[in-house]
Amino acid sequence: MDARELRIGNYLMTDDREIVTVLRVDRDGMLVQPVPDEYDGGFHPIPLDEEWLLNFGFKHKCGDVYAKPFGEQEIQVKLYHESNRSGVILKSDELSLGIYGLDYVHKLQNLYYAVMCKELVYTKKG
Repeated sequence: MDARELRIGNYLMTDDREIVTVLRVDRDGMLVQPVPDEYDGGFHPIPLDEEWLLNFGFKHKCGDVYAKPFGEQEIQVKLYHESNRSGVILKSDELSLGIYGLDYVHKLQNLYYAVMCKELVYTKKG
């Protein structure tokens, strides 16, 4: 995993499938929380799936499409199961912009922050 893709607040997964949050990224490495006990393995991106989208506040729209409003527009995410790839569509009445290859949670977090200037809030459902 390329540390240049990461920013503070991104979620990652350990080899043991524990979810951690990035607290710092610098040339010496990164600091995560919670700190896994005696962990010397790597960190991996988390595949984007329906559970993560729902926990980020997206609502199921139809088929494989999930939507979250922003202002009078919405951001849509379509999960492509056959190719293990996801895409995002930014939509308004006048414009539709598709971005593909958004396969991981941290990439959605980064795009959302770039567009909205705020973090995606994770709230465990159920």
